[in-house]
Amino acid sequence: MPWIDDPHPESDHPDRYWLPDVIPEKNETLEQTSKKYLKPDGGVIPHPRWVFDGGAYVTDEYLYRNVGYLRVVQTEFTPLNEGGKISVQMNPPAEWHVRAGEEFNIYATYTVIETLDSEPQDYDLDQYICRKVGETTEKLDDRTLIKVEYKLKKIVKNAPIPKLVLGQKHQETYMENPIDEWDETEDEIHVTYSKVDNGTVSEFEQRQVVIADRNELLRYTDFAFILAIEKGWEVSDELKSYRQELRDLPSKLTDIYNVEWPKEPHYPTEYFKKES
Repeated sequence: MPWIDDPHPESDHPDRYWLPDVIPEKNETLEQTSKKYLKPDGGVIPHPRWVFDGGAYVTDEYLYRNVGYLRVVQTEFTPLNEGGKISVQMNPPAEWHVRAGEEFNIYATYTVIETLDSEPQDYDLDQYICRKVGETTEKLDDRTLIKVEYKLKKIVKNAPIPKLVLGQKHQETYMENPIDEWDETEDEIHVTYSKVDNGTVSEFEQRQVVIADRNELLRYTDFAFILAIEKGWEVSDELKSYRQELRDLPSKLTDIYNVEWPKEPHYPTEYFKKES
């Protein structure tokens, strides 16, 4: 391996430089351009595209002996497990190493994480929520294996049944709370709810609601008259008085927002007259 003195010491080349005994053919070293090299200052660069007089790209040994470049040998990683996901990060050059007998090469090292998870696919997002329920870490020779376990939890919706508040414009209204306020068990996630304030209504609107509520209560007792006809019974005076009070209610109200509703007779004992 000849060392040659530089005939032009004022140039950028070293005073002496190395050349191989046999200069490679031009078409034998085209793959050189895809390689990377570690410089003495710690930087990583691609092949500098220097060529021998014959046009071939200079070799790894040439770069090592003349300018101290080491060819970076990189490793390709594939998942060890079906469905595994690889995350690869190259470590700093200070953590790379040279192998015995390979003085022109330096082997890059990596931090490799393979994640193997059991997250289900193609489930109904309206019916289930996927939750991470476990994670284990295992150190292998060339990587860290992380196993993540997931579980589908069924969404349970039990919205409160709105109550009709007599004398009010609206029924009670409920809305779902944000998901982070839902109650979670081992297998289910229960939606929680909050009552919505419907606000204040005008006297006119309120009166219409009272009348609608009054009509609903009258309809509720209509069946007693049909049943009395079918059975030959007689409707009680208590029920007749109750229904008359309902009819008179809107005209007798003094406070439209605080309605005192007449007491309904007890069914069936107070709906019909007792036989003599």
